[in-house]
Amino acid sequence: MTGRWMLSLTAMSCIASAAATSHPPDVDAVFADIKPNAPGCAVGVQRAGELLYTKGYGAADLQSHAAITPMKRFYIGSTTKQFTAAIAAMLIQQNVLSPGMSVRHYLPDMPVFMADVTIDDLIHHTSGIRDYTALSELAGRDIATQSDDAIIAQAKHQLGLDFTPGTQFSYSSTNYVLLARILERTSGLSLDQLLAARIFTPLGMTKTLLWTDLKHPPTGMARGYVPLEDNGFKPLRFDALARGGTGMVTTVGDLLRWEETLQHASNPPWPTLRKQMLTKGKLRSGESIPYGYGIELETWHGAPVEQHGGSFEGWKAQLLYLPHEDLTVALLCNDGGAKQSMMARKVAQLFMPHETSHSQQIRPQQTTSQESLYAGVYVSANRRAMRVIQFDDAHLRMLDASSSGVLLDPVGTGYRTQGGAEIHFVRTGNGYDLVESMNHTRQAFLPLLAPARVNPLGYTGLFRSTELAADFRFRAVADKLVLEHPAWGRVPLSTEGEDAYGAKGYLFLFERNRTGQITTMRVTGGGLWMMVFKRQGE
Repeated sequence: MTGRWMLSLTAMSCIASAAATSHPPDVDAVFADIKPNAPGCAVGVQRAGELLYTKGYGAADLQSHAAITPMKRFYIGSTTKQFTAAIAAMLIQQNVLSPGMSVRHYLPDMPVFMADVTIDDLIHHTSGIRDYTALSELAGRDIATQSDDAIIAQAKHQLGLDFTPGTQFSYSSTNYVLLARILERTSGLSLDQLLAARIFTPLGMTKTLLWTDLKHPPTGMARGYVPLEDNGFKPLRFDALARGGTGMVTTVGDLLRWEETLQHASNPPWPTLRKQMLTKGKLRSGESIPYGYGIELETWHGAPVEQHGGSFEGWKAQLLYLPHEDLTVALLCNDGGAKQSMMARKVAQLFMPHETSHSQQIRPQQTTSQESLYAGVYVSANRRAMRVIQFDDAHLRMLDASSSGVLLDPVGTGYRTQGGAEIHFVRTGNGYDLVESMNHTRQAFLPLLAPARVNPLGYTGLFRSTELAADFRFRAVADKLVLEHPAWGRVPLSTEGEDAYGAKGYLFLFERNRTGQITTMRVTGGGLWMMVFKRQGE
């Protein structure tokens, strides 16, 4: 491995102590809301192989009151994906795995409708396979109880894909569960054996492992906590562990070591692997997407950023690399409510001397107060395509078929997505229309407008999804439409537009037949796209 970051654990501790006493004072301000007796975070920052800062905030265990330190282990959720993808890249280089081969070549018992899904589609989230976390939540099943076998069985139970493979980008952790199973079958080794032999041991990532034994949590691991409405916290309990899309336990120090190796190691296989992992994926049309091998490849303030977050119940993670600054931020939290992406970027800004002037050059004329007016739900004329615009932390983000969505990069008087689509908001008498242009095609999306009066009785009844094996019942209660959900209980719905309601981050679109009767409901949200429920009657 590279010689730029070959630190022993003792050296790491010494440098961490020194860095903590000479850091910019504003770093503590980023974590000022974390109390010593509450869940918190560990953070590490390095530039060009030099450790600049590392520190822990909050408690690793509320029962023992053990403090979070940079040496604490955390569960990193979806940040695991780049490591799984790295193993796939290694096997592809060795011709053990073919990126263009159908998943049914390796898993012949998968449904026939997956015949056109390739290994490359799994890696880049262009498969159209639905995300198991969203399916489980919508069906009322706890994702912490979903094993690999259960997730694959759920994928087999689907009746089709969200879209034709290779035509869209839609983030789905099911892709990486399937990828992990294929890696194991083609190599003859378990995923934890592959990761240990090819990455963890060679790189000296001594605190990192794939967690496979639920009965024995890794030593030195921070306990995950779920925030409660009364400002308290509930410890997280696992009944099963999914591997591939999640599963890794590590420290900020080991993540920094990994990033330095990925970016700068000169010995094989790293130069070739680096190029392969940090190249944007492509749709069948040739259009680039903002995702490489388990790594989001976006722009931030007009400059490239390579990153991936992790979020699983009581843990949050963020690994962020800025190529123009050769700067890495690793952030790990045991608070399920932590805004890890925002905090990591705030930390990065403190170590970016040119960030402020650079961002001012590329910002459009719109003020943030004006941009907040763009937030909302927009639908195409036939109501089969949708764009959801969110405004958070002074940035616009567009959700299409992706749960995480994509940042809208300000360019001139409009915006550009990572895939190259141009977005403009056009003022109308009803607010704003969204106009999307891509490859000489133009599509308008109109805002969902709430009707003046709503009669909830027209939407009541039982709706069933065969794929979810779940029933939703809608009732009218005091002139309000209420959803009876198997896990959520009774949930009042907000009116989002004509025949459109919202709750729990989901949008429920009701469809009428030619006589005006509601026969179908489609659910969008959390990575699911227009999931069909058929009306069964009252």
